[in-house]
Amino acid sequence: MENNDEILNGPVIPTSLKLAIPVMIGQILSLVYGIIDLVFVSMIDKDSTSLISGMGLIFPIYMLYLALGIGLFTGVSVLVARAVGERNKFILDKVSSSGILISIVVSVVSALLFYVFGKDVIHALAGTEISDMAMVAATDYLYYILPGLCFLLFNQMMLGIFQGEGQVKHYAASMFLSTVLNIILSPLCIFTFNLGVAGSAVATSISIFVAFLYLLGAFAKKENQVQLNWKVGETKSFIVKEIARIGIAHVACILIINIASMVMNFIIGSISETAMNSWVLVIRMDEFLLFIGYAFGTSTLTMVGQSHGIGNVNRIQEVFKKNIMLVTFMGLICVGIYNLAAPLLFSFFTNVPEVIDGSVLQVRILSLTYIAIIITIVINSTFQATGRAIPGVVLEVIRMLIISIPLSYTAVFVWGASITTVFYIIGGANIFVLAIGMIWSTRYVNKMTKSSASMQHSFTT
Repeated sequence: MENNDEILNGPVIPTSLKLAIPVMIGQILSLVYGIIDLVFVSMIDKDSTSLISGMGLIFPIYMLYLALGIGLFTGVSVLVARAVGERNKFILDKVSSSGILISIVVSVVSALLFYVFGKDVIHALAGTEISDMAMVAATDYLYYILPGLCFLLFNQMMLGIFQGEGQVKHYAASMFLSTVLNIILSPLCIFTFNLGVAGSAVATSISIFVAFLYLLGAFAKKENQVQLNWKVGETKSFIVKEIARIGIAHVACILIINIASMVMNFIIGSISETAMNSWVLVIRMDEFLLFIGYAFGTSTLTMVGQSHGIGNVNRIQEVFKKNIMLVTFMGLICVGIYNLAAPLLFSFFTNVPEVIDGSVLQVRILSLTYIAIIITIVINSTFQATGRAIPGVVLEVIRMLIISIPLSYTAVFVWGASITTVFYIIGGANIFVLAIGMIWSTRYVNKMTKSSASMQHSFTT
């Protein structure tokens, strides 16, 4: 309860930092996850472009599971946060059973589909210039990482419960545990057991499963308001629907990005395998910037969600404004570091000069516009925490499906433009959507504030 009082009444910036920093640490460790995979796989043959390109083909599938997991995380955390603000014990008692049911259904169905149709999906994702060796690497990586991706869904559901209550320490702890384990297991599986690219996937799956066991142990301590249990009678359809309603919109946002990533893989893979290699490297490194948005997006979900549950509209407006200021400031610092470090950073992953030059060029053009994406994440979180999930979907449709994909496809296949033109198109879309999101969200928050003030005036008179 002391933690809840701080979220509802404490100073915004310190409270937001307190909620965001453990998530930020977890996101940094998640980035380390991806870097570790790239480093060890690249060490198999640093003169090859097929191994990392093959892993890049699986990235959209990984993003699909991440989307489903974050959808669960978002739906559960918003529901828990509102229930905490409302002091709704019924929902707090029933929410975990509903989250577990969704996790089981989604993980089993998706895994079966990918094991049966995985090769067909990989061929559909590949561009015209992707080699057979890259296809083989992609298939091996997919089949061995699928078990871990299924447990990722359960992990995100449990973390959503902790996040909704403001108990964020377990996010960083679970990620630290799995990352350290992955560092130990990756070279063993890849080189000692001679599993190659598949070894990286095996190490990742085991690491995610150990994080799953850690989170189960955290619930066993019974330190939080929501207890983890699954009984058929405890599963309530209206709770499942509410988690799905909030979560599906968030999943839709990430799926739009995922679909766009598939199409961009095809477009860039059709330019050259070298361009594809650079694209994959930079996408992984871009998480260095995006984790700021993810961290403060989750703190916004908790703070705005609990404030919405208790009806404190002024608090919502204050959190909204100050979190946008925070992510803008931190984003500028990280962009500067990223640009300075780019030439040295990408030389760790390849000896091919064209790949290094292409990666640095992409960072130079696009990194500053990622601040727009970071701010948009906080905007979407504010909408979601107050029960409005559709605006985030609309913004992603505009950014990816209306602007980035059609213009990039036309530029490459009709105009014969270079990869540089594609970068400028994507950057322009990021900035344009930020402008729309700021206008939309500012009007929405101001409208809530005016409506609340009007109601209070009517009540007092």
